[in-house]
Amino acid sequence: MFKSRNFTLYDDLVKLPNGKEYHYYVSSKKGRAVTVLPIDEKGCVLISKEFRYPVNEVIYQSVGGGIEKGETPRRAAERELQEETGYQANKFTLLGTIYGNPGRSGTVFYMYLATTLMSGKARPEDVEFIENEFVTPKRVDKMIKTGVIKEPFFIAAWTLYKLKKK
Repeated sequence: MFKSRNFTLYDDLVKLPNGKEYHYYVSSKKGRAVTVLPIDEKGCVLISKEFRYPVNEVIYQSVGGGIEKGETPRRAAERELQEETGYQANKFTLLGTIYGNPGRSGTVFYMYLATTLMSGKARPEDVEFIENEFVTPKRVDKMIKTGVIKEPFFIAAWTLYKLKKK
């Protein structure tokens, strides 16, 4: 196991179904996080833009983050929405859950739809430099189709929303 201030990497020796052993590197075994899809009364989606160091670019992405110890997924969704966008929502609907990267992490992402939005003041973390904008559903579809939006959590939340909306 490798452990730093913010990260733990587990090196587990795993016996595979064929009987062979394999060193499996896992970044998280039981993490929990939320993704929030805020949609206003006109049907527009609030999407974030932020510089992401690993890909060295500003990307469109979902609102969300980790669930703190003792916090419910719903409360984490409320907190992340307010911190990153300044918005609060009167209604949160769980769209579903996904695994972010089940080949390397056991983190479960709770995907929430947030509606009946009220604006406020954002309180991002010191390392977050986030811009937010409302985008029409048609533009969201085009941004995903053309590869402008590449972040899988946003795409998953948007897909769940569209499937459940029908």
